[in-house]
Amino acid sequence: MPVIVGIDDSNKRIRRYYAYCRLSADDKRSMSIEAQKERIQEFAKINNIRIRKWFIDRGYSGGTIERPAMLRLLEILRPRDCVIVYAFDRLGRGNALLDALNKIYFEKKAYVISIRERLDWSNPEDQIVIKQLAFLSGTELDLVKLRMYSILKAGRWCFRPPYGYRMSENEKGVLVPVREELKNVKEIFQKYLNTRKGALKRIAKEYKLTPAKVWRILRNPIYCGYLYTRMFGQLLLFPAELPRIVSIETWMKVQKKLEKRRKKKVKYPQKYTI
Repeated sequence: MPVIVGIDDSNKRIRRYYAYCRLSADDKRSMSIEAQKERIQEFAKINNIRIRKWFIDRGYSGGTIERPAMLRLLEILRPRDCVIVYAFDRLGRGNALLDALNKIYFEKKAYVISIRERLDWSNPEDQIVIKQLAFLSGTELDLVKLRMYSILKAGRWCFRPPYGYRMSENEKGVLVPVREELKNVKEIFQKYLNTRKGALKRIAKEYKLTPAKVWRILRNPIYCGYLYTRMFGQLLLFPAELPRIVSIETWMKVQKKLEKRRKKKVKYPQKYTI
């Protein structure tokens, strides 16, 4: 039976259970989101646990806790709540894992259940093992980042293709424009700048997209001619041979408007290194 991290007495009553899953866009070795959910559901059923809400970060790196679902989870956690994950490294890798555990356990006074590992964060001896696991996962993450950096610097794409592009069937890492979708992208940027209230929802309804999808389009510098990745604490931009759908000035105006209208404060790197 997996232990509850931070709980010394197994008879303590948990207020609410939440489930968290994560998978990086370029991670082909870790368990899929669907498989993680299946394992958590099996665990919940066996232990008669009702999961109040699911939080899923699909396509986000574990190198930082600055992920949409993780930030929402940390925001709603209250003392004696419990987070269920398939494995510790789903919370983060390296220092991000330790940061997530410290925030959940010490700041939020909540708990964690890891189905794969049987380690207790409140136990000093287990903390040493968890820190070693974090170090190993952090080293692996650094190697992945270096590979990504070299691929992007060479002008190749190594993630899921964004809206408006598809992967070439003949050349590895080459993005092929989808003209109709890129036409929509140009209109979406202009309409967002010209719309005062409810812009994301209105645009999403018009183009049959989700507001989250529209938000990702507006945040993506690929539409002004740059490949990108978040690495080393900042957003790195790599000039690419791609059509410039919007100007860099327009893209920056949209970023300022997005930040201004954000209801809750979410930290994003402000330095853009080219």
